[in-house]
Amino acid sequence: MNGSQLVWAPVSHGGITAIMTPSPDNEGMTWVTLAGPRASSTQIKTLNPSSLSRPSLPQTFELVGRDSDGSAVVKYGFELRQWFVNRGNERDWNSDQAEWCSRLGYRMARISDLTNAVCIEAPWCQGAIGATPSSDGNHYQRRIGAGLFTEWGYMTHYIDTDFADYSYSVSDAADRVQFDVYSDDGRIRSSGTFYSSSHYCLCTMP
Repeated sequence: MNGSQLVWAPVSHGGITAIMTPSPDNEGMTWVTLAGPRASSTQIKTLNPSSLSRPSLPQTFELVGRDSDGSAVVKYGFELRQWFVNRGNERDWNSDQAEWCSRLGYRMARISDLTNAVCIEAPWCQGAIGATPSSDGNHYQRRIGAGLFTEWGYMTHYIDTDFADYSYSVSDAADRVQFDVYSDDGRIRSSGTFYSSSHYCLCTMP
């Protein structure tokens, strides 16, 4: 029996709900969807958004797949340590994106929140510090717990997440030069000063 033939009850903790559903593309696969605080279209478009609720993290989830008799067949568990809020397709200057996150009650993501890439190319990413365990180059190397892009892969493949295939602002800087991180492979680049470049935005907490 595969997971799509089982009944999975949603599980909610700390303002986040985990939901198991059969994949519409592959009847033998099951999707996990995490539902929680998300910026509305109104919040995304304004530079002065209202605050957004903050989940209580970390939380441990255990989803149980049951057969038609209600008997537990398989369990799937994970720990959720961090939550991200995406500003969708709204590009803006680094400084404005940081302010947008702050008004939501979140913070702009750091490099280490997104990727475990390592800068080996001068001069455009010198001083950048990614998550650990580190990659072997300026790209992510898939690891659990080493950044959002590192763990989840190519973000535009996820339905209804509004990720862009481009660079995301981060709060890190070295010698007054800001960095940004690309969502396709987690590479790090410099983006000029805090006020001089327009990118997409991810906010996070804690």
